Amino acid sequence: KQPINNSARPVGSSNGYQPFTHVEVTKVTNNFSRKIGEGGYGPVFHGHLRNGQNVAVKILSSKSKQGSKEFQTE
Repeated sequence: KQPINNSARPVGSSNGYQPFTHVEVTKVTNNFSRKIGEGGYGPVFHGHLRNGQNVAVKILSSKSKQGSKEFQTE
């Protein structure tokens, strides 16, 4: 197991999150090969950006009772 990085923060834009295309997310997560958890919105995968940064990638599940606005707020 790896220690949790408490300095984690959203990547990118001024509104706190960076949207990616499905193709980009597939590459970043190595085809969703490393699931690290399950949140209220759906699965969470480990990803690795080209700049070397490790990221957690949350995927909004169609079965989630939360909407996309709540997902983006989280």
